[in-house]
Amino acid sequence: MITKEKMELRSKDKIQDIRDELIDISVVIPVVEKYDYIDELYISYSQELKKITERFEVIFVIDGHMDDAYRTIKNLSHKYSEIRIIKFLKPLGESMALSAGFENARGKYIFTMPSYVQVIPEDIQKLYDTLTNDECDVVVARRIRKDDSFFNRLQSSIFHMILRLFTGTHFKDISCGLRGMKKEIVNVFDLYGNLHLFIPILAEHHGLNVKEIPVRQQKQDTRIRIHKMREYFDRFIDIVTIYIQAPSIFWIVRFILSISWINNHILFDISPSFHRGICFK
Repeated sequence: MITKEKMELRSKDKIQDIRDELIDISVVIPVVEKYDYIDELYISYSQELKKITERFEVIFVIDGHMDDAYRTIKNLSHKYSEIRIIKFLKPLGESMALSAGFENARGKYIFTMPSYVQVIPEDIQKLYDTLTNDECDVVVARRIRKDDSFFNRLQSSIFHMILRLFTGTHFKDISCGLRGMKKEIVNVFDLYGNLHLFIPILAEHHGLNVKEIPVRQQKQDTRIRIHKMREYFDRFIDIVTIYIQAPSIFWIVRFILSISWINNHILFDISPSFHRGICFK
């Protein structure tokens, strides 16, 4: 016998299924290390998304230690019904944040966008058009760095040169947070550590068609970016991990270095005065 409660549950499930089918675009925004004015950033993103479709959702995935960002986004969600929130109970990093967002995304197409100012939002349309015209499975943005600082361009060139040496890929800006992909392919990504940076390379390794589209860089993104030595070293380990396709090496090497004297005194020790007045990213 079907009770009234069971009928109501079935009705709610059907309504939810219909809502899921109506979502064209899911945007996943990981809030992990830094963020700019979230309300202004969301408005700039949503204005461009509405030019493409009214049927979109924005999933903020917030790391465990980002309590201020969580309060801001929670308040913002009361004003905008498109916002969904995933909040980790402890710091898990950007790779886990993207994985959680992918798992919960309902749209036919999934985009990742940074929680800070990086590219001109109007160029989201270019990536969407490339993706929906069946030109590729994954589309990634490449910032046009004509106004970027010399140091930023230099370190980016060196990084991508090493990347090409190890992987043979042609990408010129894998660090850009603006990407788009078809929903049916997101399950191929096994993200951990810093592998979120290498999504286009991982996609190619799975035989997917990836395109890199030039987009305009925001002025705020041209400030000098200096990373700690550990971040550079971690990226190198990730490159090696991708090259040899043995994820266990990533953790073995990281563990050995974490208990070594070199880890604490040479490789990763930088004077605080070196960082003063420089923007980190």
